[in-house]
Amino acid sequence: MTRAHLCESLRSRWYIEPAEIEAILADKDFFQPYFRNALARRAILGSVPEDPIDATDVQAIFFLADFGDISIIPEVIRCLKMSEHDLDLLYSDSLTEHMWIPFARVGQNSLEEIWAFATDPSADIYARGASVRGVIAMHHFHPERRGDAVTFLERLLNQTGSIPVDHLADFLCECADSGLTELKQKAREFAATINDDDKPFVTATGDDVLRAFRERPQKDFLSGRAHDVYGVNRNWQRWSEASEKRKRQPVIPDWLKEHSELVEEVKRAASSRFEITDSHDAPSPVQEQYALAMRLSTVISTTERMEHLEEYTNADVAAWLLELPFKLVGAGLAKEAAEMGRVWANVTESANFLGDRAVILAEAGLKEEAHEQIEEALRLFPEDVWIRIKVGDAHRALGELDESETCYRQALTMSEKNYDRAGVIERLIPMLEELGRTDEANALEAEEDFRMKKRNLFRSDTIVQTTSEPPSRLASKIGRNVACPCGSGKKYKKCHGI
Repeated sequence: MTRAHLCESLRSRWYIEPAEIEAILADKDFFQPYFRNALARRAILGSVPEDPIDATDVQAIFFLADFGDISIIPEVIRCLKMSEHDLDLLYSDSLTEHMWIPFARVGQNSLEEIWAFATDPSADIYARGASVRGVIAMHHFHPERRGDAVTFLERLLNQTGSIPVDHLADFLCECADSGLTELKQKAREFAATINDDDKPFVTATGDDVLRAFRERPQKDFLSGRAHDVYGVNRNWQRWSEASEKRKRQPVIPDWLKEHSELVEEVKRAASSRFEITDSHDAPSPVQEQYALAMRLSTVISTTERMEHLEEYTNADVAAWLLELPFKLVGAGLAKEAAEMGRVWANVTESANFLGDRAVILAEAGLKEEAHEQIEEALRLFPEDVWIRIKVGDAHRALGELDESETCYRQALTMSEKNYDRAGVIERLIPMLEELGRTDEANALEAEEDFRMKKRNLFRSDTIVQTTSEPPSRLASKIGRNVACPCGSGKKYKKCHGI
């Protein structure tokens, strides 16, 4: 495995094979300056181009941390001072899940630089949080720095002006996980100053802090290696995957050959799914697609077959199927929509179909059937955030607003990703406003606004501005695996839903 091969892999692929990673780590003398140059270019550029041309700079931070390069922290901080949009494109969920690694591994001599960044209110709060979590975990890699970490957190507790209180509470929960028991008394004192009922908290409450120091087991911070997270450039991943897909010649299974006529019909329907809009649906074309979907259900018996079908047709068949029940409703065919959801839930996308089915039955006024579907969905998928959201939608359609609000709030508590939270917020705030609870709605919107300034991306009116007449049903309730209304052909969660 030559250096030229490894460099090409780093530049051209979002994912590096384990053998390549080990070869890079074993060739430190060559690759350390190579990565230093890549990181310096990113720090100087300070943004992300629309179509990334090199994935090296994204991976450089984690490789250099593995190398033990203590000089990288200032440039890492410069990279993390990018706009929220660029941070999301470049690092995605790795910003909150993995970016603590370089600070924990090689930040021991840069505590003042980290302090200045962590308390800079102009920088993204989640990027700053990554640096703080690195300091919290630092003693696992450098035991001699344990006292410095404790002092750092004690200073941070006095920074309520630059760091939101709930984020400080979350940092203390991390301290409990990390085993920094020296902060237990300070944590109790801090928790006592927080009124959890004062406003909705995004990350952690005072009760969470007390519970963390009382109950939480210590995390094993040493178990995750940096090379588990090198492939974090989301735009590059999409470009690379699309390129590789174009190159591949799919192997056609026998069952696809046997049903070639049906497959071609499905391909045409899935590829033209935006051509029939809810507002102009006539029963005939939608009913024909329903009949086609039901015929397909007798052939597609497993998720693996669905994957083969989508690869062969190069069409998002799952998105077409998930949209179709709502098109049926728009055409006055609620019974067929409910039946389709029941059948396809046994084949693929079970949570999506069952959740949507509950909403469809509720909106059709079939209260008893809707409650039965709600109970089944919650029983089968108790930890699914979107099941809670859709159950909330179903209760709301039935006029059961207390139950609806309970589900939305449960979903908000369960949400860990921006997309999930936005799905709750876009429902809960309007409902509170409709109920005349404008103060609560305003407080929730203000709290969410500083956490995720792109929240409006998930609102239908914003989507309408970026599309050419999207389906109205999708604009108001967009599922994770539904095609994005902008017409890109991507699933919503991978387009405007990120």
